[in-house]
Amino acid sequence: MIGERRISENRRCLVVSLLLVTAYIIPYIWLGTDAPLRIHDNLDSAFTWMKVLVDSGMMYSANSRLIDQIFNGLPRGGFPAEFNILTVLFYIFKPYTAYVVNQVMIRLVGFAGMYLLLKHHVVPGAENRPIHNGVALCYALLPFYPPAGLSVAGIPLVMYAFLNIRNEQSSWKDWLIVIIYPAYSSLIFSGVYFLFLFGVIWIYDLSCKRKSIPLLAALLLHSATYVLVEYRLFLSFLFESGFESHRSEFYRDGVGFKKALDTAWTMFTSGQQHAHSLHKPVVLPFVFSAAIVLLKVKPVGKSRRLYGLILAYILLCSLLFGLMGLATLNGTQSVKSALMSFFPIQLDRFYVLHPVLWMLLFAISLSSLLNISKKMIVAVIGILTAQILYESSYHEIWRFRQGPSLAQFYAEEQFELISRYIGRDKAEYRVASLGIHPSIAQYNGVYTLDGYFANYPLTYKHQFRKIIAGELDKHAGLRKYFDNWGSRVYLFSSELRKSGNLYMNRAGNDVEISRLSVNPCAFHQLGGSYIFSAVK
Repeated sequence: MIGERRISENRRCLVVSLLLVTAYIIPYIWLGTDAPLRIHDNLDSAFTWMKVLVDSGMMYSANSRLIDQIFNGLPRGGFPAEFNILTVLFYIFKPYTAYVVNQVMIRLVGFAGMYLLLKHHVVPGAENRPIHNGVALCYALLPFYPPAGLSVAGIPLVMYAFLNIRNEQSSWKDWLIVIIYPAYSSLIFSGVYFLFLFGVIWIYDLSCKRKSIPLLAALLLHSATYVLVEYRLFLSFLFESGFESHRSEFYRDGVGFKKALDTAWTMFTSGQQHAHSLHKPVVLPFVFSAAIVLLKVKPVGKSRRLYGLILAYILLCSLLFGLMGLATLNGTQSVKSALMSFFPIQLDRFYVLHPVLWMLLFAISLSSLLNISKKMIVAVIGILTAQILYESSYHEIWRFRQGPSLAQFYAEEQFELISRYIGRDKAEYRVASLGIHPSIAQYNGVYTLDGYFANYPLTYKHQFRKIIAGELDKHAGLRKYFDNWGSRVYLFSSELRKSGNLYMNRAGNDVEISRLSVNPCAFHQLGGSYIFSAVK
């Protein structure tokens, strides 16, 4: 009877958790394209890249084939991989539908993965079932970075599969997870760092003479799947010469030791925008409070060790993130910039594991509270509720409610009127945008000289610079922003910048540019015909 009652209670908790995950998704469905979505690194870039790729009809073309709509031709190899599930979603569905399906997938997989990981490997036991459901729900409601797919959201599930394989408790489902995760995540954003972590675990097993062949097989299969999915990346990097990326000019000024430590502390306490853990107000103080219990209560020795290892990892990664900003000994360049000259991977991105690890610490801490007394379940539910309410305030639609909706941002009706007014085939002319993101014109099928792209030819950066050189000379901040980074190839304006906007005029700002120092000859040489401006 007691067992049946516990099973029934667990089912109710599970149903409630899944209903809350569903409630998180409903605003996307209810509002449709009237939903306000994240613009930064989303609507201004990745969202549009997918549509441009699909509309080009060059999904399966060779790496060297040019997609003409951006920068007078960008190599197909620089666009998302066609075997990635997120790309497939944009190929099958309309862009917004694909976006919503992606949101549903990452929430459900995030919940299921964290639930299974906690239940079987971190805080097992029937008494911890409220924690399994509650922390899994907290994880599923985090504001995951949508263009990354399962890169962060899917880590608990793939961890669960790898640990099952390591413990020789695997089934075909675990091996399927090992294969699927690389097809719905980014090797550069998360895959490298996950493989490194479990590579270290494999080396540890090897040194302890523990059976390590199954884990090695999983790592090799995981890596091979990434190579297959990201074959374009490997082909371009290993075999295709003659392409010099604008990334070769990346340069970041180094900082002093105190500033580096401040950055490390900020990373530890607040996390990073592309891998939000939202742990500062509730999880962080509770985790440190629970440390006292873990130090004193002997029966939780395994939990104590796991707690210590996870906390040490987060501390070390946060410190690494901060120290990467230090100035090198022989100049002002940061360590990170110097290293990227040799390794095309950001070595400070181990923070992608932080959301998972903070939730694991959260679960261990809640479990230690229950170990004191079963009556503490009320406190556990209260703490979980506080975290869930805090995370709800970061819901994408609520957080960006003051901004434009998807439909307003891309302004398809207005651009249809513009196209009719111009009266020419869109492939016959090139435009640049001022005060609005170039992705808006691109989404509407306009061919643009400007844009935001993560990897494009260095020669084009130098060609476009001639157009905006006059404006860059007026403002040192803009000059450094473009010359030392340059992924945003925009028509910058020093006057727009001085009004408080780096590259986009925000609604309600009555800004007027009196003198735009754009080189018309350089503009025409690249094929420019029109400037679309949000300001006078």
